Amino acid sequence: MESPQPNALPGIDVDDALKRLGIEWKQLLGLLHRFTAEVEEPLVELRGCVNRQEWEGARRQVLTISVACMRLCADKLRACAREVDQAIRDHSDQTNNLTTLLEEMVNELSDSIASNSNPFEDADVQEIIGSLYNYTGIADTLSQLESALLTRDSRLISERLNEWEHLGIPPDMLEGFAQIKSLSGSGAFEDAAAITNILCSGLTNKNQ
Repeated sequence: MESPQPNALPGIDVDDALKRLGIEWKQLLGLLHRFTAEVEEPLVELRGCVNRQEWEGARRQVLTISVACMRLCADKLRACAREVDQAIRDHSDQTNNLTTLLEEMVNELSDSIASNSNPFEDADVQEIIGSLYNYTGIADTLSQLESALLTRDSRLISERLNEWEHLGIPPDMLEGFAQIKSLSGSGAFEDAAAITNILCSGLTNKNQ
């Protein structure tokens, strides 16, 4: 029996996410299961880095989590991740407490997701999803986009963004596309490059 669509999950307004991503509940549920797998290791690494006071590593892990939240319009979780990042940058004594809060929020969401069956476990569904987009082409474009962002080449940035749009933007990358476009447009090239790198790494792992 298919899981009923809730109006909200811990940290996510489901109706808003469905509208922004332009997908149905079953598709979102599959992406949510993927999210749980994607953030499991970064969350563990984040805790380890915070405990060891390895702040650069901690920021990298929290950015990875933040991007994963952004891809699913998990605004409350992303806001918490950004608070952790800000605390790390400020050398705040609240860093440990905020990291604990982020862990609790992610675990609560993961537990809620786990109570619903994963529609992406079906091999036929995976094959259909893989055929919808040229993920190899998108990964290549993102790699070039990252280089353009790091060299602050506005012409190449615009060309690569247009190329990505032409290839097609998977629903769970729409928010990332919008953020990269906004950040690069405002001159925050390094932040845009960091998000691009994480999205590209995710696609590279998927293609292996």
